[in-house]
Amino acid sequence: MFICLNGVDVVKEYSEPKDLDNISFTMRGRDRTLETIAALGNQTEDDSMILDAMRSELKTIPFGDYLKRYIYMNSGMTGDFREIPDRSYRQTLMDAFRDHGTPSSMDDSEAHLSTVTKRWLGQYSVGRETALLIGFGLGMLEEEVNQMLMKALHDHRLDPENPLEGICQYCYRHRYGWQKMQQLRMIYEAGPERLDELLPGANRRGRLEDQRTAVQERELMKKLFQAGPVTSMARKTRETFQALFEETKGKIQLESSGRLGRDITLADIERVFCPIVMRDRHGNLKLRLQEDIKRELSSHWFTRQPLHMVVSGKK
Repeated sequence: MFICLNGVDVVKEYSEPKDLDNISFTMRGRDRTLETIAALGNQTEDDSMILDAMRSELKTIPFGDYLKRYIYMNSGMTGDFREIPDRSYRQTLMDAFRDHGTPSSMDDSEAHLSTVTKRWLGQYSVGRETALLIGFGLGMLEEEVNQMLMKALHDHRLDPENPLEGICQYCYRHRYGWQKMQQLRMIYEAGPERLDELLPGANRRGRLEDQRTAVQERELMKKLFQAGPVTSMARKTRETFQALFEETKGKIQLESSGRLGRDITLADIERVFCPIVMRDRHGNLKLRLQEDIKRELSSHWFTRQPLHMVVSGKK
């Protein structure tokens, strides 16, 4: 829960060499952990003492910090990246978006770029589509986007069977920009019956490179059309969640030694996931009174309502 997730990321060829140990969240977290354990001395055999000390020293890394570090590593910035003013990161981010012709939102709505970049740099977490958008805005490679999804969002890699993510993955891999992604997205949304009309290049004469690209894009579209609305990643995730959910209910029943005399409810599971959160007399969480707890749970909101949404298949 309190582990600092990050390692050494891919650094583009044009980046200046950086002191990676100095800006690696993982290395800094490791050093602080070792220092904490050393400071405890002969108390290191007390597990609860070590856990309490680590909780006070380590924290999850906000998405905004990850984004700042990425910008720092792939630009000409120097010095301690934590001391660089936010306006410098915002300006670099906005310049990159304009250079790559990327809008400020995935649906190309009228959102001010200066406003959204300020929000991203200060947010604890963002949605997957926002991460995909930032990937185009910063001209990221496929693996860099995967690293951002896993380390900054604590989520899974790009899903090649998901229509949007499969198209984005193809564009990241071949260094295509936002415009190409939108073009392929439009072709997919038009459906398989219009594929020959909208993507006829593979059947015409022309440059070998253009023909090869057209073939690749047709293969991509056919693969996405065959995948269907529910991807293997979504099915596997739901099956895994359902298995863990049933196992959790079984363990809670076992721990009660049969004293409950009823089925395990979502409220019972919530009490296991959120044992340190204060409750009112009705048993509801009182997150407003514990801002530090609320911040930690903001990206891992396993309370009754989200659990109900997942169990019922609505989320």
